[in-house]
Amino acid sequence: MIKTATALGKGEKHLNLLQQKEKHAKKMLELQQKKGEMMKELREKENQLLNQEMVFCQMKMNSVNEILLAMTEKERFDEFRSSCQKLIRQFEKFHKLFNDDVKTVFGNSEIKLKKPEKLMDASEALLKFNDCLLSLTIINDKEVSSELMTDLEIMVEKSEDLRSTITDIIMEIEISLEKGELTKLDGIKEHYETAKVTVEELNTLVPMFDIPATKRLDRVICHQLEILSSAMPQITTENAQKALQNKQITEVRGTEDEDRNSQLNDKQLQEQTEIVREEEQMNMLSDLMGTITNFSGLLERDQSDESVQNLVESMRDMFSDLSGLLGEGEEDDDEMKQIRYLLTAIMELTKETE
Repeated sequence: MIKTATALGKGEKHLNLLQQKEKHAKKMLELQQKKGEMMKELREKENQLLNQEMVFCQMKMNSVNEILLAMTEKERFDEFRSSCQKLIRQFEKFHKLFNDDVKTVFGNSEIKLKKPEKLMDASEALLKFNDCLLSLTIINDKEVSSELMTDLEIMVEKSEDLRSTITDIIMEIEISLEKGELTKLDGIKEHYETAKVTVEELNTLVPMFDIPATKRLDRVICHQLEILSSAMPQITTENAQKALQNKQITEVRGTEDEDRNSQLNDKQLQEQTEIVREEEQMNMLSDLMGTITNFSGLLERDQSDESVQNLVESMRDMFSDLSGLLGEGEEDDDEMKQIRYLLTAIMELTKETE
């Protein structure tokens, strides 16, 4: 009768163990399904982030192309502006030499003839100015006036006329000085008056070529930075979240699946951590349940006290680890209560073997 009761007790415990293992298996399946759903959501998030980064990379390439184009245009513009500045400097040099010569010749009320050295220097400066005019090519640029081409043509024509007039003045002065004749003073004076009018006309046109430096490249760079900065905050914020979450996940699970878990948001991180914790609990419970099952088998087969004692020690160690994993202040659920009950029963059954 006692053996029958003992057998019934063992059968009941064995049934309880099977039921517990079935519950564990179902819970593990639920956890795996939940984990699969979370991984699917993470993959979708990864794809979304990847698409955003690809779009941002394309935006960066477009910005680089725009800046390179602006740099090329600026280089061409600066080259043209440099030629214009050279043209202006050559005219100013000529203008000063010509005015100095006029003051020398017409300093008094009467014309004072002497060797036209300053006028010859002015003629040489005028020749260089004319060369600048002929070599200048008006570029097609929105910051360059379309009227410059017409102004350039007029200046070339007037420069040629002025060169001819000054050449005539030099020749007439040299002839007069050589022959000692002053009969051509009126003609010289008339040529000077003509030259002065032409010089003033050129002096009005030349400032048109004083083109200010362009700020187009600066504007393009600022504009492209604004475009990139408008898209950058979202990418940067999400990348920062990935880095933070990667550190937190690593502390829970080590470096496994680091790239994938690094894109979790706060809610997903909490859920993932909970899943990890539950998985570890379930694995520990499964190991403990397997050991208890083995123990039941040993009791049924009446194995040696040493084998039973080893299993008891193993169950105690696992139960201690499981208690630590559950943490302080956590209440036992039905499964844990059942495990504690079984373990207590085992302790009672094995008192004599200790």
